[in-house]
Order: sequence, then C-alpha cells, then structure tokens
Amino acid sequence: MANAAYLPEPRAWEYLPGRPTGLTPAMAEGIRELVLRGASIRRAAAALGVASTTFERWRERARQGREPYVSTFEAFEIAEAVFLAGIEQTVAAAVQEDWRAGAWLLSKRCREDYGDAKEIQAREAKRVRDDRPPEQLTHEELVARIGEGTSLDVQAMTNGELRVFIQARAEMRTALGARQANDDDE
Repeated sequence: MANAAYLPEPRAWEYLPGRPTGLTPAMAEGIRELVLRGASIRRAAAALGVASTTFERWRERARQGREPYVSTFEAFEIAEAVFLAGIEQTVAAAVQEDWRAGAWLLSKRCREDYGDAKEIQAREAKRVRDDRPPEQLTHEELVARIGEGTSLDVQAMTNGELRVFIQARAEMRTALGARQANDDDE
C-alpha cells in the first residue's frame, strides 16, 4: 500500500529558485503516509507542523503548474484515493454480512433516493427561493430552477425555451392548485 502513491524524483527538488521550501522529500513522504492512513491532506500537513498559510502557498504553486508541487500534490491525492477505495471495499464487503452496511452505503452514495429524510429536508430548507421572473435569470439559473427532476436535456435548451418551460410549469401548478382547492371544497 505504501508504494501506491509515488512522489517526484529527488532531482525535482534540487533546482527550486529562491528560499528553500519546507516541502522537502521527507515532509512530503510524511504527509503521504498520514494520508494513506486516513488523514486529509490538510490535516496531515498540520500534524507535521505545516502552517495553513504555508500549505495554501504550496497548493497554489501546484495549481500554477510548478514542480515539485504538482507531482507532490498528485501523490497526495492518489494516496487519499487509495485510502478511500480501501474504506469503500470494506463497507462493500460488510454489505454481505449486514444489511445495515448496505443501507448506510446507499444513504451516502444515493442521497436523493435513500438519504435520511431529515437531512434531505435540511438541504431543501437551505435553498433560497428566487422570485425573480425567468427573463432576469442566467442560463445556469434557469437550468437550476428547472431542477434535476425532469427527463429533458435542459442543458441543451436555449434560454427562451427554458423560460417557456418554467412559465408553463408555473401555470400548470397554478391550475392544479386551483383544481385541488375545488376538489377540497366538494
């Protein structure tokens, strides 16, 4: 397992301009080992005495494509993936012995279908209602308003088509609400 995520060759560390970095091969290996055992990358670095500002500076250098930061952070991410894959395999194996493991796995992997009702309600409550008319919404906002509950390929629809769809759906809901109110009165 320890060889699952490789760090850059030592020569990649020798030619860094400026002040020497604290991200030495030994530091990187220590972080990688902690990540392989389950720590997040950030917590592993903190456990080895790396300040959060230093960690963010290293991460930014990796985003900029600077070596050895890029390959080091890739090694950290591989180590994290190896750890998580091991956990997933353990849970999947437990499903054979105990149905609750399967229920737990479904509740985490397929939250919309199998998630805890309280968790789903809390997530829904966090959504902020946007009462702007469809004409004032961006394409992304129109797609989000329609939601994932439709079989339509909303990403491919034009803004005009999305607005018509939202308007028609609103009218349909109003009509259904009025019809239900009439049914309740009878």
